[in-house]
Amino acid sequence: MTSRALSLLTATTAALAMVLAPVGGAAASATAGPATPAPREARADAASDPGDLDWFFRQVSDGARTQSFQDLGRAPQVEVPLVCDPDGTGDMPSEWANNQFVLRSTGGDATVVRLGTNDDFPLCGDWDGDGIDTPGVVRGNVFFLAATNVTGGPVTSFGYGRADDYPVVGDWDGNGTDTIALARDNRYFFASANVRGGGSVRASSFGRGDDFPVASSFGGSAADTLALRRGNRFFVSLDPAGTVAMTAARSFVFGRDADFPVAGRLDGATAGSVGVVRVDGS
Repeated sequence: MTSRALSLLTATTAALAMVLAPVGGAAASATAGPATPAPREARADAASDPGDLDWFFRQVSDGARTQSFQDLGRAPQVEVPLVCDPDGTGDMPSEWANNQFVLRSTGGDATVVRLGTNDDFPLCGDWDGDGIDTPGVVRGNVFFLAATNVTGGPVTSFGYGRADDYPVVGDWDGNGTDTIALARDNRYFFASANVRGGGSVRASSFGRGDDFPVASSFGGSAADTLALRRGNRFFVSLDPAGTVAMTAARSFVFGRDADFPVAGRLDGATAGSVGVVRVDGS
């Protein structure tokens, strides 16, 4: 467990920065290192300072396009912030705490779904390619993926990877279905299917082991790619899953070190945005 990983996963409900740092900086490459990936056990419930959550997004392909959401979710009740599309209209800020997902739609509605146990780690993705994200959780190295946004609905389960891998959700081949990538040190293992063992798994290296990974369609293509958060800088790769050694096509400063990183395609946009989450008024 690294101090960077712990601080990122506990930062969401801590008293964090009040304003965004300037966006800028020249492109750089992310280099490999020997550290350990962010542990999913270190959830954000370690913090205690209360406050509403503010979300800030920057589109990668157009740095001038930014978007923010104020007072969505409240610390310390929220343990992990998520970005989900529960109705097929576009990604929106959502959240998980105590095995309860709050999934927000672009129309302002919120759907509450319970899945798993308090000790699970939450996921959100389009597991069946129908254009709608539904919840998932991982427990050890076993994944439980819900088929609907209804508590008690059908759930698919399978084992994949190791208990200390960090899961990243994305549509890695552009077929409309999200699958799991596992971060292990600075190595990423991309599953081709939501089945035991991940189906045909492709491997890549990218960045350092203490970087925090997020994923979206940063280049505007059908397939998602990785971005890494290191301090307050994002390193965005446009390389497809399975590229032996991924490189950062874009690098920029956005937010502050203590912000919690997220990513998604907001309001149905073609290209993905990176985002940060912090406590308002702290």
